[in-house]
Amino acid sequence: NEDNCQVRVLPTQEPPEALLEQHGGTVTVSGGQTDPLAFTHSGPSGCMASNTTAGVTDLFEQGDVLEFVGSGGVNLPAFSVTLVAPGPIQGSPGSVTPGNPVTVAWNGSGADFVEVTLATEDSDSGYAYAASCRFSDSGAASFPAEITAFLPEQHQGFEVAIARSEVEHLEYPDLGLVIEVVAQTSWTSEVGGEGL
Repeated sequence: NEDNCQVRVLPTQEPPEALLEQHGGTVTVSGGQTDPLAFTHSGPSGCMASNTTAGVTDLFEQGDVLEFVGSGGVNLPAFSVTLVAPGPIQGSPGSVTPGNPVTVAWNGSGADFVEVTLATEDSDSGYAYAASCRFSDSGAASFPAEITAFLPEQHQGFEVAIARSEVEHLEYPDLGLVIEVVAQTSWTSEVGGEGL
């Protein structure tokens, strides 16, 4: 970890770390293209089942006012948050060379933050690598060389993902937890780089 960046490494043959399962009741989102969109606790899978309308490709459009209401449950409190949906995002990643800065540009600006992820697999070990940084939504930023230095030199190219987010943090000090409500748009592309 460094500032707003981190690198994660996972063996591809082993499952990722288990999530802590909590029961928070139903979360309903109003104001999008599926209205209301309801997420309900779906048991031990660790995911929430939703009622997304068949054929809908985008859950919201830029500027939609989204209201998130959590009913609360055994482990999590009730909450209510309103977010304005962020605009779509597309990017223009530069060449990725481990150990060098990587400049990434994207369209638009103004959301709470943009998260950029560089993901690849080590050709020798088979381990999966993901370097992520959160940047201000200013239209361009650079991964520091100190972060890309952790990426493998032998790889099959990189997947670059850029996500624009509006977020609300709800803090519950007495319970020792934070609920983060996020409305996000994303874009993904494959890029090459040295080490192919």
